[in-house]
Amino acid sequence: RSLPLVGTLRAAIRQPAYALGGVLLRRGCKVHLATGDPVRVHPAFVGWSLEQYEPELMRWLTSTLRPGDSFLDVGAHVGFFSLLASRLVGAGRVVAIEASPPTAKLLQRHLAMNRAANVSVIAALASSREGEGEIAVRANPTDPGACANSIAYRIPGGRSVRVPIVTLDRVAAKFEIAPRVI
Repeated sequence: RSLPLVGTLRAAIRQPAYALGGVLLRRGCKVHLATGDPVRVHPAFVGWSLEQYEPELMRWLTSTLRPGDSFLDVGAHVGFFSLLASRLVGAGRVVAIEASPPTAKLLQRHLAMNRAANVSVIAALASSREGEGEIAVRANPTDPGACANSIAYRIPGGRSVRVPIVTLDRVAAKFEIAPRVI
């Protein structure tokens, strides 16, 4: 067990250290997904044990997606599945939908670090109707709790932002895709 003071100190230096790492390591850090595929990510994600992140789903995607396929990643977060799908579909298409503006920005950075040119990002909520909605987000997408953005409740230390709402049918029509996997 760690002492309360150690946890407090760790939390106090985590964000400045991640910010500095993001500046010094602009190309990101090389890590491996559960499939063994190497990807480059923001230094804050190095300790996430990505080689153990959703291994069954990553293996299933590897056995399902083929070159030329399309993949729709709803709730893409920072792009772990989008990066894998980008390699699997080759000349195919990946569309990543992420509602949190700060997280969508980091997703785009991860795609650039990995030269994933076949991935498009839509910064929006996905729903059965189009329009605009409100979502509670954490300002820093490298925060360990940043996966917990919400349309249902406030987030301590977070903020509320208005974002567009898109339908999956409209997204598929816009990109002229019939996704094999959503």
